[in-house]
Amino acid sequence: GEEMSDNHKTTQRNTSIDFAKGLTILLMLWGHLSPDTIWINTFHMPLFFILSGYFTKDEPLSTTLIKKAKGLLIPYIIMELIYSISSLIFIGIRDNLAINDISNWALPIILPKLRATLLANNMCISWFVWVLFASSILYALINKLRERIPVLYAILIIALSLCGYYFSGPWLFRPYRWDIVLYVIPFLAIGHLYRLFQDKIKPYVKWILLFISLAAWIVDMIFTEEYAIAMDALGF
Repeated sequence: GEEMSDNHKTTQRNTSIDFAKGLTILLMLWGHLSPDTIWINTFHMPLFFILSGYFTKDEPLSTTLIKKAKGLLIPYIIMELIYSISSLIFIGIRDNLAINDISNWALPIILPKLRATLLANNMCISWFVWVLFASSILYALINKLRERIPVLYAILIIALSLCGYYFSGPWLFRPYRWDIVLYVIPFLAIGHLYRLFQDKIKPYVKWILLFISLAAWIVDMIFTEEYAIAMDALGF
């Protein structure tokens, strides 16, 4: 009976997390489709990375790399190719360009897009897939220190995130959006640590943490024009 109860708890917990991940994806789509979504930008991407961190597993780095490549990197490349090709077709139809003259008008369009995709400094709406892949691999490396040298683990997470924010300005070339990759590391860590210690956290502490998070979000909404983790910038 006790084992069935534990399984039921796990199922309920995973269902809740899956629901929350689905909600963040819907909010992300809403944020792209509607111009008046500053309030969504203040939390939906951090929440997305926290929920992604929740599913981080303590496993060999090679296993993580293979799984993330299959689940994130390959889909990212496919989405970028589909986006580039569909954009090319749309431009050809819109401007009534001749198919038999495709080499003259298509190459000047598609080559810069491919270059931008390879450098990942001008990504399409799937930018967060690449960022999640790269940050997950980096966090998997840092996570090796969590039990052996926890102080260094914490220092690295904070230092890398601060570096990501500091170097996020347009004055610096940021291929592969490494600034965002570094910046989101703490969000992955929060999700991962919550999963590890959630059974040891008292229910009232969870409510306190939720209240603090909501209060911080409200303060952010009141005193800052916009906070966002976005394709083109980190903004405050």
